[in-house]
Amino acid sequence: MPTCRSRGVSANVLTIRKNTKVAQGRMFEPGLSELVVGKNANTTYSGLTVGNTVDFGGGHWRVVGVFDAGGSAFDSEVWCDARVLDDVYKRPSNVFQSVTVHLTSPDALQQFKDSVTADPRLNVDVSREIDYYSKQSTRMTQLITILGGLVASVMAIAPSLARSTPCIPRLRNAAANRYHARLGIRGARGSIFVLD
Repeated sequence: MPTCRSRGVSANVLTIRKNTKVAQGRMFEPGLSELVVGKNANTTYSGLTVGNTVDFGGGHWRVVGVFDAGGSAFDSEVWCDARVLDDVYKRPSNVFQSVTVHLTSPDALQQFKDSVTADPRLNVDVSREIDYYSKQSTRMTQLITILGGLVASVMAIAPSLARSTPCIPRLRNAAANRYHARLGIRGARGSIFVLD
């Protein structure tokens, strides 16, 4: 199976994710090696169509449905029974990477957070889902900004270093000057990185 995010979920996922509906086929049966795939995963990855069997994680999975998560990131995922996925990956059945809960009101978050974090057996970070994804987005933006700055710095410095290195043939400098002249920026040395 191509790289696609698989998520083990509980049978009540459609109750928790109220904006998610089964658009084609049916929901997986708990305890069986069955998949429901997001509408984007269904169209992006070959083989993720209702009725097909796919192999991943050492298991054989039958695609039984396609879900529509209203345009959210979940539309690009594949869902299956969490317990079955744990068995396939030989993970303990009582360990979860994340848990989603519905609270009685937005004000109940702090009380819930206090009760869960007070349990010394748990090492958890409790946050609103929108805050979690916002934090993830911020981290990705920071990574892209740092990498972009690094690439821009190299691109700004490299032409100056190439011009000051005596072992670079004059022909390369002449070609670089012609390139600058064609762009109408003859005096703007160091602003364009020329690759041969």
